[in-house]
Amino acid sequence: MSERRGGTWGLYSRVSDPRQAAEGLSIEAQQTALREWAKARGYAFREFVDAGRSAWTEDIDKRPGFKDLIEAARAGDLDGIAVTHLDRFSRKLLVTLTVLGELGQRGVGFVSLENAAFDFSRPADRLLLAVLGAFAQYYSDELSRKVRRGLATRAGKGLKVGTLEFGYCNSRCVDCKGANPPCPRWETIPKDLPPILHPTDAPGILLAFETYRRQNASFDDVATALNAAGYRSRTPHGRVLWNKHSVAELLRNIHYAGIVRFKGKEIGGQHPAIISRELFDEVEAIRRKRQWRTMTFGHKYRVYLFNGIIKCAGCGRPMRAQAKGRGEHRKKCYHCTSQELRHVECPKPSAWVYEEPLAAQFEQIISQFRLPKDWRERVCELINANGKHRDAETERRLLTERLARVKKQFQWGDISEAEYIQQRDEIRAGLAALKMPEVKEIVSAADYLQNMARVWQEATDEERRDMIRAILDEAVCDPETKRLIALKPKPAFRLLFRQIRGFVERDGAFELT
Repeated sequence: MSERRGGTWGLYSRVSDPRQAAEGLSIEAQQTALREWAKARGYAFREFVDAGRSAWTEDIDKRPGFKDLIEAARAGDLDGIAVTHLDRFSRKLLVTLTVLGELGQRGVGFVSLENAAFDFSRPADRLLLAVLGAFAQYYSDELSRKVRRGLATRAGKGLKVGTLEFGYCNSRCVDCKGANPPCPRWETIPKDLPPILHPTDAPGILLAFETYRRQNASFDDVATALNAAGYRSRTPHGRVLWNKHSVAELLRNIHYAGIVRFKGKEIGGQHPAIISRELFDEVEAIRRKRQWRTMTFGHKYRVYLFNGIIKCAGCGRPMRAQAKGRGEHRKKCYHCTSQELRHVECPKPSAWVYEEPLAAQFEQIISQFRLPKDWRERVCELINANGKHRDAETERRLLTERLARVKKQFQWGDISEAEYIQQRDEIRAGLAALKMPEVKEIVSAADYLQNMARVWQEATDEERRDMIRAILDEAVCDPETKRLIALKPKPAFRLLFRQIRGFVERDGAFELT
């Protein structure tokens, strides 16, 4: 039963690290061996792959190829599963026994080319599977302990643990590899030696720390300074622009002061320092002070009038609200975020757009809101046509007096509590039904709309923001001209926009001509 003729088998390949390729465990090597095995037996097969996925986990969702393999077997699409080694399948004994035990009950075969084919109906095979699974887990646990010991030993020698920092070169960085013309530093530094200073990137570290310390700059300001000087952050996928997040990580990294930090301990590093420890401590103190100030008192809360509804005219993406400048010159702005995202292009420049001229432009627009000359008469006619307004005040007065009498009757003991509650609720329901718009209320609302420009001038930022959100669903800004070029009002306000000159209505939006 272990190797049945015919049927479809699932061939599973996995590596957790590219370096395993040197040990003959590459994806290609596993697939070749499994294909030859399946073809020799006349099996149809489907391939499932997990590249760079560890088997030292009980959560199969972290291994999408493995998850698809198991689901296909459970669905009856596979007659068996084949791997080159048992530890390719799983290094967790619980996963090995549980999953293969379930598949065995479903009649799904299992083969490990380097071990054996298993028939789950035989106790000897179940015992062998348990032993092999235990060895796989033991190897994984021991490997993890060795890795931790190796990292501790490396850190104890003052060598960096982790990825190579910006500003340094180990002769195998992304700039050295595949450089044209070839980089003279390529593979000139042994792996057990510390990195050297990167000839072009290292000065950028000093620029970042000095800018943050000397100019009372924000993370965004430092990113702007680095980008303007031609520095680009180094990632596994290539060079990218600096942003406030990458700058924050850079300024927190004590590695640049010649220190290796491992599990809370600081060790003198063998790599050359780019900045002094005093400069790092000074920047760290400034950063922590600003962080504390932000968390406790913080900057004055800024209300962005168009936040959440403003979009870029070039790519249609939402524009980010952000303050720019320092001290008294700090102003509220918006800018398109497409330049910060990979694989997203915007034909418009990624320019800063100040909020103040946009607010002035919107004020000029709402100042043109006009109601029909006979709007008061129309309102009154609509209310009179209902007929209910005439006796509303009288009915409200009678109900209010009745409610007072019922309350006194309950207080004097003339009626029970249950009777009082019943009559009180009936009277309140009657009063609620009478809450219809009055002529004065409607006239007041219309006057507010008619004089919205004056209301806008007297309103706070919070009130202005609420006014904009009550009127608009969307505002489109051109980063090139730094002006609003289209507005999408809520349906109730479209009539007002239609009466303003200079707008062209298209699909519910009004474009400025």
